Amino acid sequence: MAKKIKRIGLICSSGGSYGAYGSGTLTRLNRDYCVGIGVSTGSLMTPFALLKEWELLKIAYTNIQQSDIFDPKWYKPGPLTSNGHVNILAVIITLLLNQKSIGSTKNLKSLIDEFFTIDIYNRLNQEFKEFIVLTQNYAQIPSSIHSFSSLNETHNSMQDYMYASASPPMLGSLVKKSWEDDENKFHVGLFTDGGVTLLLGLDEAISKNLDEVDVILHRTKPHIQYEGNKVKNLVSNMITTINSMRYALELQHLYDKVKLLNQNQIKVNLYWLPRKLSNNSLVFDKDQMTEWFQEGYDTALNPDRIEVFPEF
Repeated sequence: MAKKIKRIGLICSSGGSYGAYGSGTLTRLNRDYCVGIGVSTGSLMTPFALLKEWELLKIAYTNIQQSDIFDPKWYKPGPLTSNGHVNILAVIITLLLNQKSIGSTKNLKSLIDEFFTIDIYNRLNQEFKEFIVLTQNYAQIPSSIHSFSSLNETHNSMQDYMYASASPPMLGSLVKKSWEDDENKFHVGLFTDGGVTLLLGLDEAISKNLDEVDVILHRTKPHIQYEGNKVKNLVSNMITTINSMRYALELQHLYDKVKLLNQNQIKVNLYWLPRKLSNNSLVFDKDQMTEWFQEGYDTALNPDRIEVFPEF
């Protein structure tokens, strides 16, 4: 009797520039994945990890800077300052002009098109690797997460959905695109960052007949810190409020879904960040990201970073 080949899936979380750290970790793990599910920056990492294109993944995450993601206009500065704070002047101009977003991320689209080529897309299909992108549809009421698979979508559509999933809400562009529902009816969506309401696409893994899943989390393990957060103005107050609500929901959702995967006989390996990397994951500095990539590689097998479920 032929030995059953273990089916291993990969799930990569949102996290902006922290994807450099996760990319270093994946490079060190160097595992054979059959299915990859990505949210936000996780969607940019996943196809290259499926094909074990480690050098290309490293280049993508260690050679970019802020101008490769955001494209400020002549009349308005970028959405973030160099230290990661929201640019108040950009907010004021956005409100005065009644615009939908503080910034624009068309440069990010060009970057995705450069790396996620037709050759990468074709190789995924030829090697029977499924790549799934999760993105949020603002046109739908209530707003909802949608999943799009490389098995069903064209190369150009996958580029569009990767762009939408990685384009941060309020700071980046909204992506208008038609899509087809389960009843083959077409709708027009307004897509944005999949990380708005979803940290990870754990639900998607249940139906993929997997034996094991590696989860790359661009978050630190939960711990209590009684002091340290500073609320300087209305914008930082708003961000702190949103983050506190999201963090609690994300962690509860994470462990609930891990239990569900275990119930479906799927082993789950969580890879956390070992420390807080910066004040804002939407600041892209190639020198810093190069350091994070190397640290992610060096610490990939550090037991303090890894949680395994079920525990043995």
